[in-house]
Amino acid sequence: MKSQNQCGLCDTVNTADIITSETFTITACKNCDIAFTVPPPALPDYESMDFHSKQDSDNTEKLTKLPELEYDWQHLIRTQVKLIEADFSKDCHILEIGCGEGILLEELMSRGFKNLDGFEPSRTAAIRARKRGLTIHNEYFTREKVTKKYDLILMSHVFEHIERPKDFLNDLAFALEINGAVMLTQTNYRGLIPRVLKENWYAWVPEQHYWHFTLKGLKKMFSLNGFKLISSPAQQAV
Repeated sequence: MKSQNQCGLCDTVNTADIITSETFTITACKNCDIAFTVPPPALPDYESMDFHSKQDSDNTEKLTKLPELEYDWQHLIRTQVKLIEADFSKDCHILEIGCGEGILLEELMSRGFKNLDGFEPSRTAAIRARKRGLTIHNEYFTREKVTKKYDLILMSHVFEHIERPKDFLNDLAFALEINGAVMLTQTNYRGLIPRVLKENWYAWVPEQHYWHFTLKGLKKMFSLNGFKLISSPAQQAV
């Protein structure tokens, strides 16, 4: 049985609490530089949630458009599209895991990308994504659900919700074509804002997030599971 302060990714007990509040603790692993929430959250009911939407969660008629999003979210989506256009052909096969109501995939579709799929557990988000003309699997991503291989898999603020990342990485590798790529968007818990706000940082979300990342920790975790970094320093800094 693992200790409460044992890292669930590399199994080391070389850890230290970096955030302590009345309701949760964030413990960082000194070995892999990934932090985890103590106690870990219970798996939320993502099927009935719809936190991607800017609309009433029960409204499946009105679709959220890119210009309606906050500036940071718009910038993130446009940056991802720019990087994808630079490195991938319009006929490549792209999968987004946790695609919400499909705003990023719709933007790619408007740029001429043809083979776009999404996995999204939220029922109402999946309905709205399908209304955009997208192919959406209204379920959790697992290798058993994969029916084809992908050149690119996208995940934006999803990985921290995955209880067993090592198993999930194996499923990602199974779903990728040879020389396929994963584009991952994550917050950095060692960034300036979390260091200033400490336990009040908005992105801890201890009721949902199992893990908290840095670029160093992500690189180590992916490399230990057979992936290699292919992005340039400029792309990492975008």
